[in-house]
Amino acid sequence: MIIKTFGSNSHGNFYTIEDKGQVLLLEAGIHIKEIKKALNFDFSKIVGCIVSHEHSDHAKSISELLNIGVAVGSNEKTMSYVNHHRKFVIQPKKAVKIGGFHVKAFKLVHDVDNFGYLIQSPSGKRILFATDTQYVMNQFNDIDVYMVECNFDLDSMRKAVHCGKLDNSVLIRVSQTHMSLETVSAYLEAADLSKTKQIMLIHLSDTNSNETKYVDYIQGLTGIKTIAANVGDVIEIGNGPGF
Repeated sequence: MIIKTFGSNSHGNFYTIEDKGQVLLLEAGIHIKEIKKALNFDFSKIVGCIVSHEHSDHAKSISELLNIGVAVGSNEKTMSYVNHHRKFVIQPKKAVKIGGFHVKAFKLVHDVDNFGYLIQSPSGKRILFATDTQYVMNQFNDIDVYMVECNFDLDSMRKAVHCGKLDNSVLIRVSQTHMSLETVSAYLEAADLSKTKQIMLIHLSDTNSNETKYVDYIQGLTGIKTIAANVGDVIEIGNGPGF
């Protein structure tokens, strides 16, 4: 299984998960021209696309993907903005099969309807994807790869507010809609990571984050290889047992 990053910030989010000759698109928040380029203009392996929520940096190219033949699914609110026979609505906690991938959605805490996803690849690898959320309510077992938001850290933002570099209203808004280093750390510390191969920190803030600090802290806490998602990053996990 191979996970590739083509965008993971407020400018646009887009990832691919490839396994056994099938590719699932994760988010559609970059321009369709960039998506086509990322896929080398070859859509023959694409089985579908799932999107977390309606914000443009995650959903920008939904209509364009539908128009070129890619089935796209998300929560009911997000999909209400498009009218196309290839769209599908995902219900929380109800498994949906997309090619050889099995997907279960769960609700997140944002300022719009937002889904996280538990994804099982065709070879049985399990990925947890959660972005743009104050916290994750659910815990899951046997996760091979965590793709979790680590947007900011409270200590740095509080210091910025104290020094007058950041308005307190920004701290309040961000802390209610995005996941902090402190929250991610607590979540992972409480999780069963015995089968986890890698952690990918996603959707870091362009102005309120410290990539090196976050990676070092999470890797030190968990003992698991950790990266911060950047364009061009690739995670490769060998085949193994399924659910």
